[in-house]
Parts: sequence; structure tokens; C-alpha cells
Amino acid sequence: MRDDLHKSVPPRTAWAKVLRLACERADANELTEATVRAVRQDAQWLATSWGQRFETALNLGRDDLFAQERVRAELKGLMSTSPTPQARSACEIALGVIARQGGVTADFRVSVLSETLHVFAGDCVEQVSSLIAVRFGDRQAFEVRRLLHGLLSGCDLLRDPPKRTRALPDSVESLLDLPLGLSLS
Repeated sequence: MRDDLHKSVPPRTAWAKVLRLACERADANELTEATVRAVRQDAQWLATSWGQRFETALNLGRDDLFAQERVRAELKGLMSTSPTPQARSACEIALGVIARQGGVTADFRVSVLSETLHVFAGDCVEQVSSLIAVRFGDRQAFEVRRLLHGLLSGCDLLRDPPKRTRALPDSVESLLDLPLGLSLS
């Protein structure tokens, strides 16, 4: 795989970092964390007020007899006010999960959010692959697509990635106290 594939996506994006780490054959854990960060960054609508209403709709009464109808009505209302196409797609995925599971189950929220984030991640991988195909050809795009789809199958996208730690630079005093070896030969 080429080592300059990250230059085919807009710089300073999370997906550029994922590609750079993939090309460097970085540690799998670091690559997974970068991928989860990239997916979560692309799903920022979950943190908006609309996203909060969406999560509230997913948590609506699993205990009563009419929970399924209430959740469907709430999701259809949210679908009409969705801020992005991805948010609308999340409502459609939730309605699909209701149909597939035969109603609102105990793990409904988790399964909807997991499936939604995996669909978004797949869309992002395809977008990145198409940008690479335009610039570097189909063979490179195929390699990236295969690597990233394989990586996504093992990612837990619901878990927040750990906070990045940044090493603090040494203070001037600590640098002045460093012993310097002097050789006069």
C-alpha cells in the first residue's frame, strides 16, 4: 500500500489520520481508536438537540403494550425534522430494526445505535475509497477498502475512544538542570 494515501482526503480530517496510520502499519489498537474517533466525528448530529430527542425516542417505554406505536410515531416525526441525511437514515434504520426484531426489545437502543454507526462508517470508507480511486487508481482503493472494512468489523463504535494524552513539554528549569557532557579532545 502506498504511504501517501492520506493526501487524497482533505487534510486535518480524522480519516486522513486513519489512512496515515493504516499506511504506516501502525499498532492495531491505535488504528482502531483513530477509526472510532473518525466515525464518531462524522456522527456529530448525535450530540445535537435533535440527536438527544432521537436517543430519547429509542428509550421510549419498553414496558407497556403500545411502546412500538409510540416509538414509530416519534421516529416518523423526527424523520421529518432531521438536520442531515445521516440523521434521516438513522430514523430509517431504527424503523428497520423494529420490523426485523418484531418490536421494541430490551436492547433496542444499543442495536439501533450500533447499526447506525456501522452504516455511517461503511459510507465513510466508501467515500475515502472513491477519493483514493480517483487519485491513485482502483487497486489502491481496493486495498484500503478491504483493510478498513476488516477493521470496522472488530470496532466497538458505541464505546467512546480514550482521551488522547499529550506529553507536556519540559520546563525551562528542567532543561537548564540537564547535565551536559563536554569533550575537549
